Amino acid sequence: MGEKAATNQVTDGLVVALGDQNGCVRMNACSALGAMGEKAATSQVIDALVVALGDQNEWARTNVCCALGKMGKKASSSQVIDRLMVTLGDQKVVVRRSACSALEKMGGKAATRQVIGRLVVALSDLDEEVRRSACGALEKMSEEAGTSQVIDRLVVALGGLAEGIPSTDLNDASTLLRLLSYALQWLADADAREAELMQKLSFSDGIDGVSLKLFQLLVNTHDWRWVAIFVEYCLM
Repeated sequence: MGEKAATNQVTDGLVVALGDQNGCVRMNACSALGAMGEKAATSQVIDALVVALGDQNEWARTNVCCALGKMGKKASSSQVIDRLMVTLGDQKVVVRRSACSALEKMGGKAATRQVIGRLVVALSDLDEEVRRSACGALEKMSEEAGTSQVIDRLVVALGGLAEGIPSTDLNDASTLLRLLSYALQWLADADAREAELMQKLSFSDGIDGVSLKLFQLLVNTHDWRWVAIFVEYCLM
C-alpha cells in the first residue's frame, strides 16, 4: 500500500509497534514506515525511529536506517544525522551498510564535518559493500553540498588512510576519480597564497587541480598504488 496507507491512525499504530517485545514485529514496523516514505515523515515518527536505532535487533536497526533513507531530506534533521553518524560504527555489517545508504540519500543535508570524517573512516571498513556505500555517500554530498569542504577533507583523509585501504579499492580508479573530480572546485576555492604557490611549483605546470592532488597523495603517502590512478586520470 505504501504511501497511500500513511494515515495518522496507521503511523500511530506503527510507532507503538516499534516498542513491541517481539523483534520481528519491530523490524516489520520499521519496514512498513519506510515503505510509506516521505508521507510518514512526521516529527513523531522520526523521533521514534531515532530511538529505534538503539534496538537490540540488528535487522530492526537496519530497517530503521532504510526507513530514514527512504524519507530522505524530510528526515534529515541534525538529530537524525548525528545518530546515523554514530551508527556508522555499528558492530553489524548490515547496519553499517544501511547507515551509509541513508546518509547518501540525504545528500548535501548530511554533509557536516563530522559525518564526512566518519564516512572517510568507513572507506577502510573490512566489508566491501560498506566501503562502496561510503564512497557513494561522499560522492552524493560532493555533488549537492559546497564541494570544497567535502573534497578537501576527503583528499587529506585518504592520504592518511591510504595504507589501510585495500588495494582492490585503490585500484578502482574510476570510483576515486568520481570523488576527486570535484577537487577542481576545491582549487577554485583555495586561498590566494596557496594558489600562487602552486603556480610557482615547476612540477605543477600544465597539471589541473585533480592531477595535482593525486600527485600530492603519491608524494605524501609513498604508496605507489596511487600511480595507476594518477596515470589513468592524465590519460582521460
